[in-house]
Amino acid sequence: MSDNNKNLVYQLLPTLIGNAESISWNRFNNFLLFNSILILAWTTIYAKAEWPHLLLSSLSVVGLVISFVWCALGLRGRNNVNLFLKIGKNIESTHQGDIKPLTDAVNLRDTQSFSWSGSIYVLTMTPLLIALLYTLFLWLSIPQLIIKIIFISVSITLIIVFIRLTLGYIRRNKKNV
Repeated sequence: MSDNNKNLVYQLLPTLIGNAESISWNRFNNFLLFNSILILAWTTIYAKAEWPHLLLSSLSVVGLVISFVWCALGLRGRNNVNLFLKIGKNIESTHQGDIKPLTDAVNLRDTQSFSWSGSIYVLTMTPLLIALLYTLFLWLSIPQLIIKIIFISVSITLIIVFIRLTLGYIRRNKKNV
């Protein structure tokens, strides 16, 4: 890549990073809004004396699936931000000078206190915590014990798998940026 192309790419990176960041948080806000509506619907139906088990179970399963999808979307959004930061670091490494804002941003992100509360964790772990809430809803929705145990076992297993995959992805990604 020629120096002119590198300079052009480097000038575009802050816009790309800001756009990827904005998309991630917009998705997350949509997730929270959708879940607020879904949880409100579930609790309203559950509050009735006689409630349809199938409807409550269906709402719980939809909530679980949406939580897993949004966890993956959170990872994808963070991956885009990290990809742009990595490109910027590579360009900065070939240029002389003390001012390297993208390299400094990565170093700051990884060395700050409370780095576990950063956006990668908020955008990926919050959907999994909400999936736990839907697991509880599923438990309350299903009247037969054996079916409860099966659904809860599957739900908790999926949550654990997603947590392990997410944390593994975060660890690998921090090493590569």
